[in-house]
Amino acid sequence: MKRETLRKRKHRHKMRLRGIMVFGLAVMLSFTVEYITGGPARIQHTLDMFQNGIRETALEGIERLEAVLEQGEGRAEEAQKTVRAVDGILMVHFLDVGQADCILIQEGSEAMLIDAGNQENGEEIVEYIRAQGIERLEYVIGTHPHADHIGGLAAVLEELNAGEVLLPGKAQTTAVYEELLDVIEEKAFPVTLAEPGLSYTLGDAVVSVIAPVKDYGEELNNWSVGIRLVFGRNSFVFTGDAQEEAEKDMVESNVVLRADVWKAAHHGSDTSNSAAMLDAVSPSFAVISCGKNNSYGHPNASVLEAFRQRGIQVFRTDEQGTVIAWSDGTNITWSCEPYGL
Repeated sequence: MKRETLRKRKHRHKMRLRGIMVFGLAVMLSFTVEYITGGPARIQHTLDMFQNGIRETALEGIERLEAVLEQGEGRAEEAQKTVRAVDGILMVHFLDVGQADCILIQEGSEAMLIDAGNQENGEEIVEYIRAQGIERLEYVIGTHPHADHIGGLAAVLEELNAGEVLLPGKAQTTAVYEELLDVIEEKAFPVTLAEPGLSYTLGDAVVSVIAPVKDYGEELNNWSVGIRLVFGRNSFVFTGDAQEEAEKDMVESNVVLRADVWKAAHHGSDTSNSAAMLDAVSPSFAVISCGKNNSYGHPNASVLEAFRQRGIQVFRTDEQGTVIAWSDGTNITWSCEPYGL
């Protein structure tokens, strides 16, 4: 390969030299004709025209270069504008609720909740939220109807006020899900069916819905509501139990997925956390929410190996309990050291 590249470079060099020689001969021939037909004055006139042409071409090149530079500066300024100014600290709590999910997000005086573990976790989640001085949740997301994600939401919404509830456009006829709907109806909380393109603010943070991308039939995991949370230059991605098909759709939808922190999908299962998704998110950190010695074998060894190969530092609620991340918009600090270090 290197020899072939060297041959090509030599060939291009020879062609350039040949072109210069041909150009030089053409100029000499032109001057000879000019001298024969008009003498020295004609040659001077031709030289003046030649110099003017070079000068004009150079000026045009400079103008084009300046235009390109201005355009580049404009794009840089626009990119800078997309980084929202922040003031304060964003806190993301990955609660230890066993083999389940629950994430509390705080920014200033506002807070949101993503999932609420199993039914038996409801009261302890309410106590944890109140211990943070929170009585109102701006947004509550039930990623999908499985009991280990929405099981405790009825208790949370019974005890705390909520501004808006986001659910996927897929229901399930279970007692747990029906109880959640009953509380929402009783408290008259506004409900929005999540779809990509929806965007919300939480203090200085921006929350963008990235999933579900399409109708997934009876595959409830793939209906998971996915969001990307941005605070200054830091970002987090949460996708519930979305599996490889849903991850593929997110990647192909061309939404921005890049994030510093990846909430490992489906408790670290190998049916999720696909190579394509990890490449798109390209996180520095991953948080796995799962139960100690759970019967599913979560997190899967192949997923942990994929994280290791990519240099992703891992936190685990089954081994470390509740994990908290703090962001000032530039740097992220953690309540504990990455697992395994």
